[in-house]
Amino acid sequence: MLITTLVLVAVIAFAAAVKPLADGKVGPAEALKFMALAMVPMLQYAMPFSAGFGATLAYHRLAQDNELTAAHAGGVSHRAVLAPALFSGVLLAILLALLTNQVIPRFLSSMERLITQDLAKILVANIERGESVERENMLVYADAARRIVPPAAGAQEQLLLTRMTAIELDPKGLVDSEATASVAHLWVFPGVGGTPAERGTVRRMDEDAGQARIRLERAVHALKGRAVAQGSNLDVVLPAPNVFKDDPKFLTFGELMELREAPERMNWVEMRRRDLAFHLGERMTNEEISARLARDGKVELLDEDGQIVRVFARTSQWDGKRWRLIPAKPGDSVLIEQERGDLQTRRWSAPTAWFRTNIGPDRERRSLSIDLEVQQTIPLTADSASATVRANQPFTGLMLKDGPLDQLLDVQQTPSKVMLELVRPRVENGDEFLKGPYRELSATIDRLRREIMSKLNERAAMSVACLVMVMSGAATAITLSSSLPLTVYLWSFFPALATVISISSGQQLTHAEGPIGLIVLWGGVVGFGIYALRSYVKLCRH
Repeated sequence: MLITTLVLVAVIAFAAAVKPLADGKVGPAEALKFMALAMVPMLQYAMPFSAGFGATLAYHRLAQDNELTAAHAGGVSHRAVLAPALFSGVLLAILLALLTNQVIPRFLSSMERLITQDLAKILVANIERGESVERENMLVYADAARRIVPPAAGAQEQLLLTRMTAIELDPKGLVDSEATASVAHLWVFPGVGGTPAERGTVRRMDEDAGQARIRLERAVHALKGRAVAQGSNLDVVLPAPNVFKDDPKFLTFGELMELREAPERMNWVEMRRRDLAFHLGERMTNEEISARLARDGKVELLDEDGQIVRVFARTSQWDGKRWRLIPAKPGDSVLIEQERGDLQTRRWSAPTAWFRTNIGPDRERRSLSIDLEVQQTIPLTADSASATVRANQPFTGLMLKDGPLDQLLDVQQTPSKVMLELVRPRVENGDEFLKGPYRELSATIDRLRREIMSKLNERAAMSVACLVMVMSGAATAITLSSSLPLTVYLWSFFPALATVISISSGQQLTHAEGPIGLIVLWGGVVGFGIYALRSYVKLCRH
């Protein structure tokens, strides 16, 4: 079994390393390291087949040499003869369960990191082959790339790119914007690294993986095919994939169990949680402004410079498009104050004023701001009288001081479970603004939990299948003692192969449809077990 396992994992690991080596993602030395890392994950598939093959050869030899006949004549039952196979199968099943749930995920993440984290090497290799580099919704292409040694402070690598093009795609895969430059500089910065368990806390999506920052000098920038800038520098961020937050297969058993309670550890869940947080924050900010006006008669906002803007009014009312500020008394005006540090505070009054909260259109770059609109502004201070004030919208990009958004965005204070509980009553009451993000987050979490269930059951099924393969190989070898060893093995190999295919198919079906897929996942194992039991019963009968 050990010899067969060694041969199988070496061959499979070599096959796995061929493509990254041919694509230039790893060099010869790294290819050997990649093969060494790949040998451990390949044990998940190699060990069951090699264990079954080893049991087949061992018991076939015992049967052909008539040792089992002599043992049976001496009063040793077939059950006792198969006991070592059962013991070995149980031991291997436990070992495989430990490998798949603790060791293999770590080696898989090391393999992925070895290929994907070296952005500079990937860029150089792709550019030399005349190919573009794709990361998320960004395509980068250049005619040539040259390393600069030493790189800038804090950077792992620095490249000089010539005749470069950067294209940003929208969610439909169409060109959203593009930029070209004769010369560009690229800096590769390392990520934080470490698994979620090692970090202990959930960090922002862009903190865990490395990233490449590109500066296009004197770029020509076009948005939707229309030139909007020419001759200015343009900065582009190219994130590296984060293997720990992209796929549950890189997580151990304990981390998967934690992930069920904290699904926002996956970056694609966290993105949707933040999106829902901004939508809920918009609603709660409006409610908080109305509540503070009703309680205190004023509300404090912060402008883009961090200065306080106070609005004095009695309450606010929704007019179908925006919130209208109601003065303290009929006929009075809404008062506005703007602090300017050590300078004189500016004051205005306006008979009519509104405010509107806005969240950015790009889900990955959401922001919440408040725009204050006024009409017929009357300055109350000399400083504000000399200032140029736009009548329709003098204050933009404001934020509510000590507003609810910060708490909603904090994943520790408002995890996904709490977020959904906060939004559910509003959705049930017919809030269409929150319904879409709420359903999307709920569906994403359900899909993640199905994937966790499928991964855990797949690992358990492969371990049990290893035990069944050993017992099937041993019983079949004794039953078919007069046949060639390879022929005997094929009688257990093909059912074992069908079992592995059933486990893989069941895992995908469970991920897509839920518990119904477990019937397929475990059905192959149960069927193979019945096949092995049938061989044992036939052996005992004769």
